Amino acid sequence: MDGGRPTAQAAAVRAPIDFRTILNAIRYILATGCQQHVLPTGLPPGSTVQGYFYRRARMATWRWFKVRQVR
Repeated sequence: MDGGRPTAQAAAVRAPIDFRTILNAIRYILATGCQQHVLPTGLPPGSTVQGYFYRRARMATWRWFKVRQVR
């Protein structure tokens, strides 16, 4: 911080990502077996998808999602 002002990196705002797009990317990885860093351009970056996946895995959200998909 220079003179009490935040740096450009600290002031950067992330664009919101639609959760459906994240789920589509995870489904794409599971269906095709592709690696996360070679996702098609219409999907979010692989690092973003991985972060969402691991966060949800820690929260055990995937069990709920799997049950919802079966019904």
